[in-house]
Amino acid sequence: QETASMLPALVLGVQPWHLVLDLCAAPGSKTMQVLELLHGAMGAEVGTPPPGLLVANDLKSKRLNRILERARRGPAAPLLATCADARRYPNVLWHGRPSKCCGDGQAESSKRGSSAENSNADTEANNLAAQHASRVRYDRVLCDVPCSGDGTVRKARGLLDQWTARGGLCHHGDQLGILCRGLELLAPGGLLVYSTCALNPVECEAVVAAALAWAKGAADLLPIEVPGLQLRDGLTSWRVPAPAAASDAPKGGVTYGSWDDVPQEDRGAGRLRRSMFPPAAYAQSDDAALELAQKLRFCKRLLASDDNGGCFFMALFTRVENMDAPLRRGDRVKVLFNDHV
Repeated sequence: QETASMLPALVLGVQPWHLVLDLCAAPGSKTMQVLELLHGAMGAEVGTPPPGLLVANDLKSKRLNRILERARRGPAAPLLATCADARRYPNVLWHGRPSKCCGDGQAESSKRGSSAENSNADTEANNLAAQHASRVRYDRVLCDVPCSGDGTVRKARGLLDQWTARGGLCHHGDQLGILCRGLELLAPGGLLVYSTCALNPVECEAVVAAALAWAKGAADLLPIEVPGLQLRDGLTSWRVPAPAAASDAPKGGVTYGSWDDVPQEDRGAGRLRRSMFPPAAYAQSDDAALELAQKLRFCKRLLASDDNGGCFFMALFTRVENMDAPLRRGDRVKVLFNDHV
């Protein structure tokens, strides 16, 4: 990957004590970078694991295994790998050990009792441990989502020949789902970075604006500054291409400026969504749409013409309030034991 892909981890400002979630970890360069940040900022002796934890997730187990192979070549003590759909990433629980919750004296006395007393003590211990269980909220979340990759045309031979303006439409729904789930899992006051190596606004600003509208004030955007790099502000307006090419289409293809311009046949089956358009398509009022559009200026674009490298898009979120991430049917809940609970 290009050096531009190192920006999201730097923007997050990872510290050794942070609990970090990388929702789309493959191919693993950002995962390795976060591991280095967890270790490098400690100033401790080599071999001392930091108190934080990095959870690296990917949908494909084969890609996840490659990340683990890379991690084994260096300090990887605070790394936990998970294989799940990032759009429906399961809740993780911190759970106190029963022996810790009961106390050593109570545990010893239960050993001397009858089997029935032992059973009651175990049940009591488990109930007490359940009371101490709490859903994990992450201090830092990295959402480097799958995208069309149209910002990498300088290094990817043949990509430009196959490029179409419609290439980002199929990714929009998944990208929005991943970002919203990441915001659900983010701790109040925590930071989340959404990034793509695409420049299509349907994959960039449209996803960010729709997520802000979905959060209803529980998340906000923060300004991004990277010394030494010229970053462009995010777009506040754009047009959305038609999902299919037409034989009589004008040069550049058919594009729509608003949701009202979209014909009914293109609205069905999720071919085009309201969330792909600027905020005026779904905001509750004109003032709300204008406020959302102005916030999009906090997004940043790295252009190849400015840096003589690859293109990149980033948006930095913070959690303002405590949004609940309820358990959903089918979630596989992982229980982690924490001696400090």
